[in-house]
Amino acid sequence: MRKCVKETTERREKFVKLLMDISKLIKFDTKIKEVFEIIDPIIFTYCEQHIEIWETDEETYEKIFKNLSTIRTDKTAIEILKTIIRTS
Repeated sequence: MRKCVKETTERREKFVKLLMDISKLIKFDTKIKEVFEIIDPIIFTYCEQHIEIWETDEETYEKIFKNLSTIRTDKTAIEILKTIIRTS
């Protein structure tokens, strides 16, 4: 049980800065808001250890990472997200 909680906490910590930075921007940028609405549940289910990989179509994948690349944030979190989100 402790190992599971520890893993969940560690996963969440990897995405805190990214999610905070995005949440600041969604009030002003509709494209970032759309991306947030896609990735937030993915990150949540990954952190809760319900999924390891999430597959999507090429268009959605490009939309996510094209918009995330415009944000000044933790690039490590984006790289981790790339290992979770894959194209089908």
